[in-house]
Amino acid sequence: LGDVKMQVDYGASSVSQWIMTELLGSGDYDSYLKNLRVELKARRDNALNALEKNFKGIATWMKPTGGFYIWLKFNKKIPIDKVFAKCRKNNVLFNPGNVYDYIENNAIRISYAYARPEDLTKALKILADIVSKY
Repeated sequence: LGDVKMQVDYGASSVSQWIMTELLGSGDYDSYLKNLRVELKARRDNALNALEKNFKGIATWMKPTGGFYIWLKFNKKIPIDKVFAKCRKNNVLFNPGNVYDYIENNAIRISYAYARPEDLTKALKILADIVSKY
């Protein structure tokens, strides 16, 4: 094998470390982070607008100051498991709050970071329509 170096520590590869070194040293990473913050804020605001439009009076939520999630807590008890099943049939997935607390909390966690804003808006409308039946 001669000059070939083999990674034996199961850590990050030498290539990925070199790429990160170049990215961090170039100043491009700072630009990337600035653009990412702008995009995440726009996605958060889109989610908040959709919540205001579809869940006002049936749930509460807070404007997050960081992170990628909004906790939506329903004002009345709803069968989260049934809502989850109906949403899944409509290609809408959410995380029930009891996944994080291990107790029934009548809440769900909505992620606004990954879905396209128009898809999230549509999904929240579907969720609201399903929830309104309970």
